[in-house]
Amino acid sequence: MDLRSFFEYIGAGAGGAGKHDAISGTVRAMREQAQQTLKALELLEALRTSWNQPDPGKGTPYVFFVRDYTGDWLHGTEMRVTWCDAFFARGFVSDLDRAQEGVRSFPWEGFKKPTAVPLGDFREAKQEPCYVCRKLAYVVGKYWQSCDSPDGDTWSLELLLLCPDCLHVERIGRRSEGYRFGHLLKRPGR
Repeated sequence: MDLRSFFEYIGAGAGGAGKHDAISGTVRAMREQAQQTLKALELLEALRTSWNQPDPGKGTPYVFFVRDYTGDWLHGTEMRVTWCDAFFARGFVSDLDRAQEGVRSFPWEGFKKPTAVPLGDFREAKQEPCYVCRKLAYVVGKYWQSCDSPDGDTWSLELLLLCPDCLHVERIGRRSEGYRFGHLLKRPGR
């Protein structure tokens, strides 16, 4: 229900005692939709800018498109990512010239001289059916330091479906380790 229809429904005065429950349900559904939209917009912004992080995943999630991935099923309920082929789509990158020049480091290279950003064409992005609308959604990755502690760090990777049709964002796999494992963000042998 859009906001105008919602206001018209409230203004109509019909519905009696059940109207309060209907209004509460509508507000709850609109809030959930707004939260999904915000998640999708945050991912889209990160897909434009993450390529330029000097220490990928430290402080801010490193978000990228995925060409392909593999994983193991943990207890039959959730996939543990074993590797994914991360890249940045040229059409999304905020400064393509700088990205082609390279950045100071990447998780699989360590802190070295400028390294080429793994660029690719948008059409290379892996797609899978959305869990909600069943239309094709894009697989994106999110890699970050989820815990920074004197007792030990935790680094996390999530693979997400980002649906351009219904803006649903759904986790399809994850991995967490007590060390950086950015080397798993490229296809083995590359």
